[in-house]
Amino acid sequence: MTPKILIADDNKANIVALESIVSNLDVVIESTTSGARALEMTLESDYALVLMDVHMPEMTGFEVVALMREREKTKQMPVIFVTAVHQDEQSMISGYDTGAVDYMYKPLIPEIVVGKVQVFLDLYNQQQKIKTLNDELMMVNKDLQDFTHIASHDLQEPLRTIGYHSSYLKHLLGKNAPEEQIEATETITETTLKMSLFIKDLLNYSKCDWHFEPEDIDLGSCLGESLIHLGAQIENLKAQIVQAKLPVVRGSSLLLTQLFQNLIGNALKFTAVGQAPIIEITQERRGEKEVFGIKDNGIGFDPQKKDIIFQPFKRLNSAKHYGGNGIGLSTCRKIVQKHGGDIWVETAPGQGTHFKFTLD
Repeated sequence: MTPKILIADDNKANIVALESIVSNLDVVIESTTSGARALEMTLESDYALVLMDVHMPEMTGFEVVALMREREKTKQMPVIFVTAVHQDEQSMISGYDTGAVDYMYKPLIPEIVVGKVQVFLDLYNQQQKIKTLNDELMMVNKDLQDFTHIASHDLQEPLRTIGYHSSYLKHLLGKNAPEEQIEATETITETTLKMSLFIKDLLNYSKCDWHFEPEDIDLGSCLGESLIHLGAQIENLKAQIVQAKLPVVRGSSLLLTQLFQNLIGNALKFTAVGQAPIIEITQERRGEKEVFGIKDNGIGFDPQKKDIIFQPFKRLNSAKHYGGNGIGLSTCRKIVQKHGGDIWVETAPGQGTHFKFTLD
C-alpha cells in the first residue's frame, strides 16, 4: 500500500508548493487548511508523516499535535512543523515537547524537504513490512497451537490404549507367570506413563506462548488450585505446606496455577530419602516489587549450575532416581517472563532450594 502524508496549512499556496516539491515521491498526498480538520484526518487515516504549519487560525499546529499525542492511534504519528518564522530556543523546545520530530523553515529548500520526507516514508514502509511479518507470525503460532492440541490428543489416545492393554495382559498372565513376562508388561506400562507425562509437559510448555488478556487474579486461589492437583503426592509423602497470604495480581489464572504446580511439584520430587518435605510459600517486598517464593528442605544442588536448570531438557540428577523430563522449570521461566517478571533460585547441596519470582 502506498504511504500517505498529510499537509496542514491555512495558506493554499503553501500547500501547492509542498505538493509540488514531493510530487515525484511514491506517496499519496492529502491536505487541509484547518487544524481541527487535520486532527480529524489523522484519526481517520494512517499517515507516514504530517507536515504541520505552526501558525493556523482557530487551532495552532502546537495544539493539534498536543491533542494527537493524547490519542492512542496518533500518538506515534511523526510530525514536522513548517513555519515562516524562526522560533526562539524556548519556542522550539515547546514544539518538540508537544511531540514534533523536526522543524522546517520557509522558504523551503526542495532538496532538504525531499530528503526528510523520504526518511519517514522509508521508515513507514519498514514498519509496514514488520507489521505484515508479525501478522504472519501470529498466524503461524495459531496454527502451531492448533497442531499441538490435535497432536497431543492423537498421541495420548493410542498411549491410553497401550497402557490399558498392558495392564490387561498382566492380569491375564497372573501372578504365576514367568518373571520376565511380568517385567515386560510393567516396562510397557511404565514407559507409556512416562510418554504420556512427557506429552502433557510439552503441551504445558507450549501454552506459555499463548496470548492472554491479563485479569485481576487472586494468587492465593492459584496456589490452592495447584495444591488440589498435587493432593495425592502431598498426602503420600506426608508433606507439610506452609502457606502465606498472597495478593491479587494481574495475569493468567491458568498459567499462574501451572507455575505453582510445577514449583511445588519440583520441591516434592527432590526430597531427601527418609525425610518428609516441608514446603514454605514465601512473600517479601523488595522496593516496589513483591517477591514470591517456594522454599523446600530438599536435596538442593550446586549453585554454580542454577542457570542450567531453567533450560529445556536440562537435568542435574539422574532420571533413574528422580523422574521428569527437564521441561517443568523452563515452563516456569516462560510463565514468569510472560507476566513481565524474573525467576531465580537460591540453593546449596543438602540445604534445599528457594525458588523466587516476581510478577509485573
